[in-house]
Amino acid sequence: MVDPQQQLRRWLPHLLLGALLVAAAWWLLAIISPIRSALMMGISLALVTNPILFTPLDGLLQRLFPAWTTPIRRYISSILCVCILLLVAALLVLLLLWAILGDPRSVVRAAIGLAFQNPHRIQEVIDTVALRLAPLLALYPSLGLTQADIRSALGDFLIHSHFGPEFVKLIFTGTGALIVQVILSFTTLFYLYIQGPQLARFMFDHLPLSQANQQALQLRFHRTVQHLLAETLGRALLMGLALGAIAWLVAGFNPVLVGLVAVFAGLLPIVGPAFVWLPLASLLASKGRWIEACSLVAASWSAAWLIERLSQRLARALGTDDTWLSFLLFCSIVGGVLGSGMRGLILGPAAVITVVVLSQFVISLYGQEPQPIRPGELDQEDPRRAGSQRSPAQQPSTGIPPKP
Repeated sequence: MVDPQQQLRRWLPHLLLGALLVAAAWWLLAIISPIRSALMMGISLALVTNPILFTPLDGLLQRLFPAWTTPIRRYISSILCVCILLLVAALLVLLLLWAILGDPRSVVRAAIGLAFQNPHRIQEVIDTVALRLAPLLALYPSLGLTQADIRSALGDFLIHSHFGPEFVKLIFTGTGALIVQVILSFTTLFYLYIQGPQLARFMFDHLPLSQANQQALQLRFHRTVQHLLAETLGRALLMGLALGAIAWLVAGFNPVLVGLVAVFAGLLPIVGPAFVWLPLASLLASKGRWIEACSLVAASWSAAWLIERLSQRLARALGTDDTWLSFLLFCSIVGGVLGSGMRGLILGPAAVITVVVLSQFVISLYGQEPQPIRPGELDQEDPRRAGSQRSPAQQPSTGIPPKP
């Protein structure tokens, strides 16, 4: 018979160590809780952009500069990736300013005023944006936005855009402007780009997975991200471009503003495009412009049908045409936007990616062995192959360092 005291003495050090680890982790989480939104945004951006931005760029630098050490190459790759994302965000802001202000010189003056925090220019931009968006808000009342909401949101983001004072305010008061959250998110993204491959290698070294399961898990991760960007977000962007162009060509509506509404509506399968063209067609019909209204409906419906067919074929080509995956992505985007605003467009899909990858891990661990990967398939998604016939110098980089 086992002595209870002996068992207690045997397990007590392990229980104490586990309790200390849990307490330390809770302590750390409590300390960083004020910036948890920025950290979650950075982690979500890293999950979504790593397979399609960091890994290809890091592999390209490895082929172009083979003499660079791995830490230096990853550091430069991280800087370039963050700069690319910031440049894309800046171009989107300039595009919106051009769509709202119209005159290129006004766009340049507004951009310079925003960059140098000119109060007069900032207020001018806020007033102009609120005024120009009034017809759009009237056309789409179901958006639930008012001019006061637009002015408040723009004021919070544009007026307090000096990072130094806002960061000090965050330290001493626990609150700060949106610009602080954005910079903290990109800082988190930068470090995750650098340390992500080591973290992935650490996980693969300690997970009870065979080499085939590891490859299947990596392939599933890359395919899920590609499905998200191409079949879901890509479809929404293509829908925005198509419906915005049709509205402009047929009836002269502002293509950028209509396209913005169409991008968000494109996230809704089947019924989303009707949310865009139905109010426009109704407005044209109310003015007696029946030919333009019918042409707008026919062109918009045809474009939406074609884009849906293309997205379905792309999903089948990627092997991610599972209905449940599309439904999860749809729910995550809508729920993320409702719960976290615009950040939900990144936070929601990142959560789905994590769930899908973990589910694949459980299936690989407790279920059947994965199907053999077709020749060349893994090279396209993740060029790392076990027992590859290539020499180490010929193998492209995957962002995950090899085992020592």
